[in-house]
Amino acid sequence: MSRNWEGAPPVFICTGWELLADEDKYMARKLHEDGVPVVFEEYEGMPHCFSLILTKTPNAKRCFDVWTGFMKKIITHPDTIDSKAITVKAKTLEEVSLTFESLLSNVSEEDMQQRVLTKKEMSLASAPEAAPKL
Repeated sequence: MSRNWEGAPPVFICTGWELLADEDKYMARKLHEDGVPVVFEEYEGMPHCFSLILTKTPNAKRCFDVWTGFMKKIITHPDTIDSKAITVKAKTLEEVSLTFESLLSNVSEEDMQQRVLTKKEMSLASAPEAAPKL
């Protein structure tokens, strides 16, 4: 994991209420602290990959609209990306502002690195000898 992301291109992170939410919040906070323009959107009550699975929901449509808008803006006006962090309410799609400082504020860089290493070790220990082909 990089200690410093200064100079990285703008980043868009969308997450639901899922197992990877902590890592997403930490990464958004870290990128912002390192001066990287970052747009973080947390979707209330949504599962992992909700926009790919629940494609006909207003939440998925909104997510894809914002995501594609972000990509277009990076190509046409990369210097105009403003950092922001929000929660998108499940039923109303109302945006609730968050501060980057509040995103997983109780987890240090060392804590997060230890979490990553622990998960890696657990995955390697329980991995099958041969992976199935899909």
